[in-house]
Amino acid sequence: MTVVERVEYMLTSEIIDDAAHAVVKEFVPPKPPQHSPQMILQLCALAALCLALLVVGVVFEMSTTHYVITGLGAGACLFAASTPWICRTINHALVRFTNYARCRVHERMLKVAAPALGTPVKWEFDEEGFRTRMLEVERRVAWIELKRVRMLPKFWMFTTKRDELMFPTGSMTDTVRDFIRRRIREAGVNFVER
Repeated sequence: MTVVERVEYMLTSEIIDDAAHAVVKEFVPPKPPQHSPQMILQLCALAALCLALLVVGVVFEMSTTHYVITGLGAGACLFAASTPWICRTINHALVRFTNYARCRVHERMLKVAAPALGTPVKWEFDEEGFRTRMLEVERRVAWIELKRVRMLPKFWMFTTKRDELMFPTGSMTDTVRDFIRRRIREAGVNFVER
């Protein structure tokens, strides 16, 4: 097994920060719908009409079906009028959840990698696969063991049956990049490029 390419870098907290951002992307909420003032007025008028029909039903002692239908109409109008507020609330909750998830991922990565901070990480690529070494732990992965490779702007994530290995692209030369892409294609590994 002849090593074709070698990459070495120092593991820093900045790399872990970038890795947490790569794993949990920032959520950019879509713009919530906005009703025109005329639409809000129409929806409120429809809701008021439904409420007036409820009052008429009470006065003339109408059947339960009348109350159910007019109540559903009033509820639908109020729901339609409040959709922008509901969408903003959901967007806000999703932004908070994304930030929470990223913080948790960052904490876990930092906890696992804390002993290795400031030490070199070595990657060696050859025709059969690659080897990575951090501290005294060495891992060998054959190209055919890979299930998927996600190519993110700052990281490439190699997914095997059991693990995900993150390779920072900042330390990657064009030669290494082309070699890995070629071997991934030849091995038939599913890869996603963003």
